[in-house]
Amino acid sequence: MAHTSTQHQSPGLAPPDVAAWTEVRAEATTSCEHLCWYLPTTAGGRPALGAHAHDGEQLGLLHPTAPVPASATGYGAPVSHRGHLDVPVTGPAGIWRLRPDGTDQSWLPARELPEADLFTWCGSQLGLLYTSTACHPRTLRAYDPSTLAHLPYWDIDLGPSPLPLTRVRGGVFTPNRRLLLVSGAPGEPSTLSCFDLVQNPRHHRRPLSARCSGARPLPEITGEITGLAIRPVWIGDTYAPLHILSTAGFPAHSFRVPDPDNL
Repeated sequence: MAHTSTQHQSPGLAPPDVAAWTEVRAEATTSCEHLCWYLPTTAGGRPALGAHAHDGEQLGLLHPTAPVPASATGYGAPVSHRGHLDVPVTGPAGIWRLRPDGTDQSWLPARELPEADLFTWCGSQLGLLYTSTACHPRTLRAYDPSTLAHLPYWDIDLGPSPLPLTRVRGGVFTPNRRLLLVSGAPGEPSTLSCFDLVQNPRHHRRPLSARCSGARPLPEITGEITGLAIRPVWIGDTYAPLHILSTAGFPAHSFRVPDPDNL
């Protein structure tokens, strides 16, 4: 298993002002030519992963191959992990792992499922993979990225958010060990919540918990959310590191963060 540490945010970091994170939709040229977006799609009735430029141009399609089960459904947005893409799959629950060029594919079935509806999303933190149940999650479930064995000691209790996590559609850990979750059930407004990883008292059964430090509705988002990422993107002269994608298409909804070093 990968090395883990309970160290959390750097000392002195103030809680982020999530309400001040604003979308940037300028007409200016976007400086992000080196970035590629990977999103689940369907091609010829088969699940696939579409590779897209920032403007939405499809650069290629990656199809699952053996040993990925042909019956696998419910693909989520991938996370980059040690040179591979880890694509969460809900049925059967597991991870489709592949290189960005589609080679070196493998299938990691989840060994234990303490809750239903896991692996609609996944994120990498503490050298582990994390996921949660989609609807009203209360715990982040930790998995060994090599074996996908559940590691209950490293589960993280998720504190309440002022806005409901009705259906989590994506999650990402930030450089300062915060967790961002986007949620939204069909026909309901989407939301963005930010959680800080904090150390639990020594007598607690787990080393870490996640405390919500801010949340905001996402009226800017149309369509169902399909992905969430932190990328170094400039839109004109504005730095916009946070990006949310939806079924409404490209470009991504890119957000300015007033103090990006605090993200």
